[in-house]
Amino acid sequence: MNKRQQSAQNTRKKLIQAALKLLKEKGLNAINVEEITKEAGVAKGTFYIYFKRKEDIILEYSRAPFSEIADS
Repeated sequence: MNKRQQSAQNTRKKLIQAALKLLKEKGLNAINVEEITKEAGVAKGTFYIYFKRKEDIILEYSRAPFSEIADS
């Protein structure tokens, strides 16, 4: 993986982690994309490179255990 791909992967992870943190604190309906990107330390437009809407992060997170099993 080159540096650009690694950076993109790190940004995506930051967005997911920020969303999960806010989700635990406030709940899904109380958070928005702007809060997620602020928590992650990225521009709002960056969010839309990786996800179409905030619910997509939750869907992606729920798939994580299955991808770990598939990679084993």
